[in-house]
Amino acid sequence: MHSYFLSQEKLLYIDVGVEAAWVPRDRRPREEWTEEEKQRHANIGWTGQVVAGLRLNGKTFLEPVAGRFPDILEDEDEIAPSEMACSQVIASEPQRLITNRFAAQAVAGYLNELFGERTLSTHVTFFHAKKLYMRGERIVDG
Repeated sequence: MHSYFLSQEKLLYIDVGVEAAWVPRDRRPREEWTEEEKQRHANIGWTGQVVAGLRLNGKTFLEPVAGRFPDILEDEDEIAPSEMACSQVIASEPQRLITNRFAAQAVAGYLNELFGERTLSTHVTFFHAKKLYMRGERIVDG
């Protein structure tokens, strides 16, 4: 997606990332989890971010997600997304419903402003579903 973004003359690319929730891989019921496993599960899977990348007339005005977080280009995951069914990915690295809803709400804000006011005022939004906050980084002219 990063290469594609850079190759386009005009493109708005809204990327959403959410943290996977941790669960034991052996699928034991929660009653059999250790206290450490319960704590790990309780503290992971609540955060995410939305990044709006924008190119106009062949120039990047807002860096896309890989420009903002270049380490994602260094991912060396052994399993390509096309090699595993979504149901298998969700089973091994589940996501919390509330975290995904926070992500959807953030994207809805971008789209609402874009379609309603024909402008964008936020480049990156970070959120934490458990702590109930969402923080946007405003676009600064210049």
